[in-house]
Order: sequence, then C-alpha cells, then structure tokens
Amino acid sequence: MSDAILKGNEAILKGNWKEIAGKIRKSFADLTNDDVEAIKGNYEEFEGRLRKIYGYKKAEANQAIEDFLKSEDWEDLKTDAHGLKDSLLRNAQHIRDRAEDFVSHSMDDIKDKFHDAKEVSDAAQENVIKYVKENPVKSLGFALLAGVLAGVLFKK
Repeated sequence: MSDAILKGNEAILKGNWKEIAGKIRKSFADLTNDDVEAIKGNYEEFEGRLRKIYGYKKAEANQAIEDFLKSEDWEDLKTDAHGLKDSLLRNAQHIRDRAEDFVSHSMDDIKDKFHDAKEVSDAAQENVIKYVKENPVKSLGFALLAGVLAGVLFKK
C-alpha cells in the first residue's frame, strides 16, 4: 500500500475515532481496549500492536491493516466521514455567512449612529454660534467665568 493511501486512511482513522475503534475491536478481537486507545488513529502504532499481539511480521501486519482498510466496514466509515465533512463545511459556510451579515449590519448601524451624532453635533454647533451672535456680552461673560473656574480647578 502506498504512503499516500496510508496517509489518507490515517486521516480518516484520526477523524472518526470512536466509531473506528469499535470496528477495530470487531476485526481484531485480541486487541484490548487499552491497545485500541493507544492506536488512536496512528498507523505505526496500529501496526506495532498487531505485531505484538498477533505475532505478525511487518508485512503481515501491513496486510492485515490493508485488508481492514478494504473491508466493507471501512468503506462505510469513509462514506460517513465524507458526509460528515460535507455537513461540517456547509455548517461552517452558514456560520461564516451569518457572521458576515452580522458585521455588515453592525457597520451599517455604526454608520447610521455616527451620521446621527454628526447631525446632532452640527445642530448644537449652529445653536452655539446663533446664541453667541445674539448674545455677545452674555457669551463673553460665560467664557470669562468658565476660564476663571478652570483656572481655580487646575491650580489645585
């Protein structure tokens, strides 16, 4: 079996481990739960456990794994894994789309609030200018009083 095929199957081994562990226990009954947990998707560990427990030579262990990977159970697992991957991708796309909508709406809200605040600020500025033009002496008095108060407060 080529390294590329092994690596592809190893990714599936790691991806859906609980279901795969049950299939391994079924196919290799002499492996204990501890043995199966030690494998945890690692091809070399799988091979090593088969060699240790069953007394296989390297080629025999590889053949046993290859036969397992060609079994109907394994094909079902691969189909399930691909379906799960597709489902996860669809969910991720949906979440991304919702996040984009949220950010877009949030930006629109921020722009609207900024625009509203700018209008309020512009109106307040116009009111101050109008008041100063209509009441120059009072305005000068307020400015003088504000300056004195600021001086007293900052002097402390």
